[in-house]
Amino acid sequence: MGEKIVVCGEAGQGQAVKVITQAITAVNCATLAQGLVLARQAGVNVDALLETMDGGSSDSTMRALKGKPMLEHDFTPLFKLAHMLKDVQLCLSEARTAGGTFPFAGLAAELYGAGMGRGLGDQDFAAVIEVIEGLTGSRT
Repeated sequence: MGEKIVVCGEAGQGQAVKVITQAITAVNCATLAQGLVLARQAGVNVDALLETMDGGSSDSTMRALKGKPMLEHDFTPLFKLAHMLKDVQLCLSEARTAGGTFPFAGLAAELYGAGMGRGLGDQDFAAVIEVIEGLTGSRT
């Protein structure tokens, strides 16, 4: 299987592309975590929720890769939370330099930063669900 090669702008923009895509990933993961925690609080069968999302407009690679591990609190690192926070912070810096904004990435940085404060930096970035649980006083 060949690698997907996409040219995104001028030469030298690879770092910006990387951190923007990472920030989008971080926001997606944090959003999924929030939805799972809310569903559990509302008494929804979260396994059924994940199945219902499959193929629908709320489906995502994030749901497929991280949904079950989040529910099981399996944070075996594929990409460390500390590294995700670093990339999100770099994206926010790129946004400021460009005169732009990415408020959802700012929120993600707060959540992943709180994860660092909880000692989750060496865990997979899906451990952000523990931050959400801490904010809501629940555990999925």
